[in-house]
Formats: sequence, structure tokens, C-alpha cells
Amino acid sequence: MNLKQGSLLKNGEYRIETVLGQGGFGITYLATHVSLDDKVAIKEFFMKELCNRDEENSEVSVGSIGSMEQVERHRQKFIKEARNIRKLKHRNIVPVIDVFEENGTAYYVMEYFGGGSLADKVKHGPIPEAEALHYIRQVADALEFIHSRKVMHLDVKPGNVLVDEAGNAVLIDFGISKQYDGYGGQTSTTPVGVSPGYAPSEQYMMGGVGLFSPATDIYSLGATLYKLVTGLTPPEANYVDDEGLPSLPTTLSPAVCRAIEAAMQPRRKERPQSIGEFLEILFPSSPVLKDSETEEAIQGEVLQEYEEDAVAVATPVGEDTVAPISAMEETIATVEPIPSATTGHVPSQKPVRKSSKAPWIIAACVAVVALIAVLLLSGGDESGAGNDATVAEDKTIEAKNYFESAIAALDEGDMEKMFQYGLKSAKLGNSDAAYLVACCYDEGVGTDKSEKEALFWLESSSDAGNAEALNLLAAWYDNGYIVEKSAEKAFKLYKSAAAKGSAEGQCNLACCYIEGVVTEESPEDAVYWLKEAVAQDYAHAQYMYGLCFYYGYGVDESETEGEKWLRKAAEQGHEDAIKTLEEFNSTNYTNDYDFDFSDMMNMSQSSK
Repeated sequence: MNLKQGSLLKNGEYRIETVLGQGGFGITYLATHVSLDDKVAIKEFFMKELCNRDEENSEVSVGSIGSMEQVERHRQKFIKEARNIRKLKHRNIVPVIDVFEENGTAYYVMEYFGGGSLADKVKHGPIPEAEALHYIRQVADALEFIHSRKVMHLDVKPGNVLVDEAGNAVLIDFGISKQYDGYGGQTSTTPVGVSPGYAPSEQYMMGGVGLFSPATDIYSLGATLYKLVTGLTPPEANYVDDEGLPSLPTTLSPAVCRAIEAAMQPRRKERPQSIGEFLEILFPSSPVLKDSETEEAIQGEVLQEYEEDAVAVATPVGEDTVAPISAMEETIATVEPIPSATTGHVPSQKPVRKSSKAPWIIAACVAVVALIAVLLLSGGDESGAGNDATVAEDKTIEAKNYFESAIAALDEGDMEKMFQYGLKSAKLGNSDAAYLVACCYDEGVGTDKSEKEALFWLESSSDAGNAEALNLLAAWYDNGYIVEKSAEKAFKLYKSAAAKGSAEGQCNLACCYIEGVVTEESPEDAVYWLKEAVAQDYAHAQYMYGLCFYYGYGVDESETEGEKWLRKAAEQGHEDAIKTLEEFNSTNYTNDYDFDFSDMMNMSQSSK
């Protein structure tokens, strides 16, 4: 009943290659845009229970006269929904390229993504938490966008989220297409459009969901996160209603557990009522922790990331929270100075942090916060290389003990002992300790300076997935510090650091997109990653985000929003934000000129 391979559509503009998937309401094909030689995905409206196809000319007909009205009604809805999707312009929503009618039915053409779906990624078990959060955040952005336009997706699940070549999530199957699968997954038809495990109780009601509420999609988003981090299909709604949600693995971070449990509440009004509320639970704010804060607060404010046998803790951020080695800063500064407006990465200039206000000791203090989180969450860098799980566990405990001793030595001001304990922990596979040791060798703190050892341990920490190590190594490649300068490697590492939640890495990646380093300049991507960093209260990202609003770079121009974000940065002591606010508030300021966003990078210098 499918179109044959080689069939042509729209006067030969598209050529059918193969079937990607089909359901009760339609068939999705991989096709070629003949004139452009590009792969596309084409959805054909075809109700398999009611429609027939002529094998000679591919014409679609209705099996019975009594069914004609029903089929025609759904066909018109299919066309309407396709046109509506075409209006939803968002980086995480599948782009609809074309809509047309032919063969007695209707089609719409989408951009094709060959990276598979999230369902493909969890075929053999859960994916690392940090990777799952990267995808969920992007799907959440897409949902927030459509909700603002009073659209509900109603079929969010791993099979309906594709991954592009850059590793970004793309949401598919909207409107009537929720009733059939886009790329091979199966959707229950009792009732139509409900995916067991991902649909809340209200979708099982007669006639489906009758009241618009983001909470319905939020349930499905929470269930999707459940699948990604556990590898298990979520229990169906009736089970959750009666028995509650099964216990989640203890290896998951508290924020992820709270977000899943909140999203999958049986009663709609007890779930988060907006995507924003859901994200506040999933990505809690991260102020600098104090000794008096409770265990629960610490657990909620530190994101623990698991990848293979290593743990990378995303530290609280702010302009000066995570500092590099001051000597390294001075060395790089002599190579090529950076405009003071840019505390974040600027390609071909020095790395992010300001040594004048953030001495090396702060970097080590951040490790204390990481240690507290690791101990309280019972996680760790479980890097035992043997096959014996007990031996691996013993090594993990020993590594944490050594790391704890290193921090205790730091508190006592004994840098040599701190380094020795840190080195023992690093040799046992603790990625945070490896990062600390790399900084010690680079600065010559507690040991002799050694570029070779600094690079070895920084690469070891990066290989284990430590977000801050990835970001710092990217800065080294970016500036040719210790390693051979490589914009390509720097860009790739910045992307990894950003995806793993490093606010600094996200800000640096945004700068790459602003200046068109390796990739083309992309205001949209720059703003996206600035928004990610802003969500972590990172001062320099707030500063740049504010300037984006002032000058309409990647966002609608808004002086009010611009001032709001500059003030947030200024409240954290961001000098350039303070100076820029003074300049903007002066009587001589005007923004009615053609703004080149590179001006952002030099703004503070011009005011000095």
C-alpha cells in the first residue's frame, strides 16, 4: 500500500526512496529533492483502515462511500496542521518545507535528520544524565515555544525527537500527525493518538484532551526524561494513578528525580503548570553554597553528571567563581590581550577568567563544593578498571577519601600535601582531582611547574567528561597555550563543555557563533547558548545576553530586557556590565545606528 521506490511527486520534484515508518493515519518516506539533491522526509496522509491505493497510478481512494466524509475531514485537518507547523519557526522543531496535494491525498515535506531518534539512543539502555538533560532542555524550549502559541503537542516521546548532525534535539509529529508515527515508532490506536507510558490520564478520556494545558505535554516530557535516564519504558498512566511512580535509581541526581516525579503527577493541576516551572525544578539556581546550608539544598543546587565510569560536577557559577591559574592568565595575556568587555571566550584571544579578581585558590574552593556534592549524593568517579565490581568500588571510595584529604589540606594551607593527596586521587580515576592536579602543575602550586603534566591531567579529566576541564582545554587550544593552536579542536571541546552544563563553556561557544569561528556566524545559536548560561546565573552571559536585547542581536530589540540582564550581571560585580549601564544611562547614549555585534567585544574599551 506504500508508494513504490522511485515514484515521483509534484511534477518530479521529489523522488521516493524508502519507507521510514507508518501508522494508522499516514506513511513517512525518505525522499530526494531532485533538483537540489537533498534528502527530505515526506509524510503522506493515508488512513490504512479506510484508504486504498491503485498500484498502477498510486491514486488513493476511499474504501466505502460511508467513510468518505470522515477521511476528507481528517485530510483537511492534515493539510491545516502541516501549514500551521510550517509557521512554527524554531531551531528544535522540524522544519516543514512544502505542503501539497496529489494522488487524491495530501503530503508535507520536512527536513530530513539522519541521526536517528532518542528512541534509537536508548535501545540498549539509559544514556548519561548530562546528555539526557541536553536533549530535554531543547525539547522543553520547543514546547515552551508552541505553548506560547496555544498549541499542544500531545505525543512527546523519544521516538518523536530526532537528533541532527550537531547533536541537537528536533521535535516532530504535531497536530493530526500525533496519531501516527513519524519515523517508525508505533502509536496506540485505542484511543487514537495515545502513546502508552507517555500519555497522562486526561488523554484517555472520551474525545481526548478538551482543555488546553501545558501540563499535559509536561507529563510526556517527564516520561521521556524517565526513559532516557533509566532505559525503561515509563509505566502507563493507570498504573501511575493507582500505584504511583516506581522508585527511581539512586544514581540519578535529586533535581532529575524531583523533575520526573513532579511532571508525572496523575492530577494535572499538581504538575508544573508551565515549561518554565518544570525547568526551575530540573535546573535549580546555583548560588555559592555555605556551610550552614542543608543537605537538601546542596543536592538541589549541584548537578551531578554521570558518563561511563566518571562523575563531573557542574559547579556554581558566576563571573569569578571558577578561576584559572593566575600565572597562566599572565602568560597568555602576553601573547595576545583580550578586550576587557569579554570575560568569556573570544576566538584567538586569551581564555575566559579574570585572574586579577579571582586567585587560584577559588578554583580549589570550587572543588570543595564538588566534593560535598559527591559525598552527599553518594556518587563519585567510579573508575576502577578491573572486571571485579568490588575492587572498582573500593578504588572509588579510596579516590574520594584522598580527594577529601586534599581539600582538608587546602583548608589548612598545606599546598604540598593538597597536591600529593590530589595526585593519588587522580591516579585512581577521580576526574575532579585530575582537574585540580592539572591546575597545580600549570601554576606550580604544591609542586614544580610542568606543562607536560598539566596537559596530561587536564586531558585525563576531559576524557572522563569533566565539564570544566573540557572548557579549559578548549581555551588552551583556542590560544595555543601549551598545545598547538586549533580553532577546530577548541570549538569541538567548547561544544562538549557546553552540552555537559559548563556555563563558561556555553558562553564561550556563544562567542564562537558570534564571531563565526569554524562555523558560520549564527545569532540564533549564540543566543541559545547564552540563554543556557544565563539559566545558571553566569554573570558574563547575563552581560552579553543584555547586549543582545539592547541591539536586537538574535532576539527582538528590547531596552527593558537589556537593562534587566545587565543589572543582574552588575549585581554580581561584573565590571563591564556596570560600565555599560553607566554609558547607556548617560545623556549622550543612543543605539540608533547600524550595530555590528563585534562592537560588543570592544564596548568597554571604547568607554575607557
